[in-house]
Amino acid sequence: MTKHQLLLSMTGLVLLGTGWLLGAGLPSLTNRSEATLVATTAPVLVPAHTKPSDLVAVKMTTVMTTGDLVVSEDGWITSFSQTINGAPESELRFSWIFDTSQHDPYCPASPRVVFVMSLEKVPDVSFAPGYGYFVKKGTKIQILGGFANFSDHDYPSASLTARLTFTPASSGKHLGNAYPLFLNALCDSLFVVPPHKTVVKNLPKPFTVPFAGRIVLLASHAHDFAKEISLTLNGQEIWNTSPLHTPDGKNLGNPEYWTPFNGVALKEGDTLGLKETYVNPTDNPAAAMSSMYIQIVPTSPGDGAVTGMQM
Repeated sequence: MTKHQLLLSMTGLVLLGTGWLLGAGLPSLTNRSEATLVATTAPVLVPAHTKPSDLVAVKMTTVMTTGDLVVSEDGWITSFSQTINGAPESELRFSWIFDTSQHDPYCPASPRVVFVMSLEKVPDVSFAPGYGYFVKKGTKIQILGGFANFSDHDYPSASLTARLTFTPASSGKHLGNAYPLFLNALCDSLFVVPPHKTVVKNLPKPFTVPFAGRIVLLASHAHDFAKEISLTLNGQEIWNTSPLHTPDGKNLGNPEYWTPFNGVALKEGDTLGLKETYVNPTDNPAAAMSSMYIQIVPTSPGDGAVTGMQM
């Protein structure tokens, strides 16, 4: 899952047009048990030979596009799926769903990450059954996508359509408050592994868990030549994994893990750390990231006030 938080800090600089809410003006969701919120980002030109990053300047060079939707009533977002328009699916390098009313709990200069999807695309990303991300009426949700272009021709009108399943509070259902967490070794995400070098990248500081709960989803992210991904709880390793890769070290995908039974137990005040190790055997610099998307649910669905579950 390419978690390129460089884009979060850049959002205000790279807006290439405003998105729109498909179905704006729909009647109230009252008495529906579930609805779908849909938004499409502004169409953008993606020139031929657009690379994902510049390793000399150490910055992302994807063409980014955004779209917004405004939540029409209190409720819970429960899943995210997407459609890529105007370009091959492989050219979308990442997509993000942000709650712009909240600061991100790990990189507070950025809006809060709700969902993220990268090259490891899946049909949808969802919270555990019976849980969702609570949003209040009027909350603006932002969709951000980044495109590359490895072909010899332009894509004149590329965009991303996001679909969010939503359970309105007026339906009478009450979901537990899921807590999405995105840990990133660098809030601007991208770093470079020099030729013939080993780089070990840790979080600059551990994340302090704000309530008692359970980890139910772990979704790692790394690039080519990553050898090890390690998640720690209070300094002790609880998950050690590595990307699926070709014999020459190229990355074929990063592991996601739904935790079994009742998940990984957390106490308020526990700390989470992340370490990734890269070994670049080539004569060229390699783009790298070190991040993990985590979903935590409270110890019981009723635990944690709604405001306490957001930061």
